[in-house]
Amino acid sequence: DPYPSSLYPGGISPSAAYLDGSFPNSLNDQGLRYNISVRYDRLKKTTTIMHEGGQDISTYQNYFYNDYYQVNKTIAGTSIAGKEIVLEHKFPVDYSDAVSLQMVAKNILSPVIEEITYQNSTVLKRVRNNYTNDLAITNGLILPSSVETAFGATGTYRTEVSFEKYDEVGNLLQKSYLDGPKLSYVWGYNRRYPVAEIENADYASVVSALGGASAVNTFAINSSPTESAVRSFIAPLRTALSGARVTTVTYRPLIGISTMTDLNNKMTSYEYDVFNRLSVVRDWDNNILKKYCYNYSGQPEDCDVVVYSSVAKSGSFTRNNCGANETGGAVTYNVAAGTYSSTISQADADQKA
Repeated sequence: DPYPSSLYPGGISPSAAYLDGSFPNSLNDQGLRYNISVRYDRLKKTTTIMHEGGQDISTYQNYFYNDYYQVNKTIAGTSIAGKEIVLEHKFPVDYSDAVSLQMVAKNILSPVIEEITYQNSTVLKRVRNNYTNDLAITNGLILPSSVETAFGATGTYRTEVSFEKYDEVGNLLQKSYLDGPKLSYVWGYNRRYPVAEIENADYASVVSALGGASAVNTFAINSSPTESAVRSFIAPLRTALSGARVTTVTYRPLIGISTMTDLNNKMTSYEYDVFNRLSVVRDWDNNILKKYCYNYSGQPEDCDVVVYSSVAKSGSFTRNNCGANETGGAVTYNVAAGTYSSTISQADADQKA
């Protein structure tokens, strides 16, 4: 026995107490109780001193904490301004409404529910982040529902952004801004990645354009669709939604974006090296926009890019749209060697000339 019982009070060794999975009733009576002290060192104050114009200007920031070790107030000021800017944060533990109580019960403690900005003791601005677990919006999950702002101590809150619909795993499906468009999202790859952002269309219209809820759900839970399958499924969004502005994305799961098609239906593609690092970004004409090279310090760079330059070309052109009884003249047009380039092939460079 590596833990002979003769060395421990009452003959109870660690092997008897722990290694065989049992815990003798008399263990606590034998003095084998250990207290572990935990110490939290929290930042209290920072001070920055700048030497300017023959005088020292001191800028400070004080930090205050609640019982959950969260920064619930900061006070910042300078030695010459005579004004302090105070930021006060409130968390779910500071509220007693049903959603906040559920957040605390589920240990969701970190979201800032309200931020209040003061100058000295005067309230300048208040920002409130509202949460909900409404089944119709979040499927019962506790998620953000809106962001509201107000100015002064008594100003009325106004909603800046509303988060109006989520899927069953908490992905945002629809949001709207006070002075901006409504935005909807389509998710794919087993609901891990957003594949489309649609401006000026609600989510119900998006679902209808894609063939209904069942089709959207079947697409969303497919964990490894092909790139062409993704583009084919979301293609109707560009034609079926009048006035909508659509951006679409495909992915190489766990690696990165493979293509992004913008509002003008122009596609940018992304290529990766053997270590799954981004290496090339190409435009819709397959031209290289960016090339990334990776090397250790002191090693020569080797991007392994071949650039083809166009050859010299010359051609004679005759005008063919002259009026009656007129004959067009001939013009010789010359393109100097190297005027155009390509990273695809020599033929591609020459074709541009």
